[in-house]
Amino acid sequence: MSASPTPARFLRVGIQGVPGAYSACAARDFYAQSSPPLEIVYFDTVDDVAAAIELGHVDKGLVPIENTQSGSFPAVYDVLLSRNVHVTAELVVREVHCLVGHQGVKIEDVTEVRSHPAVLDQCRGYLRLLASRNAGLALTQAMDTAASARYVGEDPVGRRTVAAIASQQAAELYGLQVLQEAIEDSDSIITRYVELALQAAVPPRHANAKTLMAFTLKNASGTLFKALSCFALRDINVCKIESRPQGQSLHPWELIFFVTVDASTVDETLKRALANLEEYLVGPFKLLGCFASTQMRPYNRSSLANPYGV
Repeated sequence: MSASPTPARFLRVGIQGVPGAYSACAARDFYAQSSPPLEIVYFDTVDDVAAAIELGHVDKGLVPIENTQSGSFPAVYDVLLSRNVHVTAELVVREVHCLVGHQGVKIEDVTEVRSHPAVLDQCRGYLRLLASRNAGLALTQAMDTAASARYVGEDPVGRRTVAAIASQQAAELYGLQVLQEAIEDSDSIITRYVELALQAAVPPRHANAKTLMAFTLKNASGTLFKALSCFALRDINVCKIESRPQGQSLHPWELIFFVTVDASTVDETLKRALANLEEYLVGPFKLLGCFASTQMRPYNRSSLANPYGV
């Protein structure tokens, strides 16, 4: 009799970033009840995450694909096209941006704020107010929120008046204090994450499933209308559509469409819609994933007595 396989000791999930990154926070929430327990593996790029999945170095990946203010993250779509990975789940998160700095430093002492450019933009109202109080305030763009916090924490003397915008978890990891919590301009700034895996998945029938696909259409009048009608005439909701030039094409500006519909790949109506869609396609069709969406508990910013505090 052959021996039973040894159970995995950890669920290894790859993310882009460093400890304290928002992706790490999202992963800890999403996989909080996982068995085996979660182990986060950090990579420099989304493509590195996908490559590790293909090689079996990690079990899954969790990467941000869209933000309500910053828009879509093209690198994720590139990976879905070029790598053999599938979207198997979606996580919707309300993230909280914190101004973090060294212990004992006050907000009025801050002379520089570092963070990812998209996050600086999401906090521009707060930063404008802070600049009116702190003369000469410098804003510095960085590659990552958590890396910004780490940069500040590495030099408590030379960077004593430098602050970062990052998560509360990043502040704790790098020995910093939260100078002000929830400094983003709106409660409606939400990030969508997608789980990546080697094997495609089908959500349970009771779940509200979505299906993401990519295709290129014939360059003819009304083709996009006809393609979307394949779904509309069968009462299948198209919840997201995005287009971008196809890089490896003989025809400049030939577009590839990324379409998400509220339906599962096991639904007969979707199967018929996709069969109808073939009439309008030029080039390959790729099914990028079928998945259910999870909404994390929203953060109640109104519970703060003074959200800006400056």
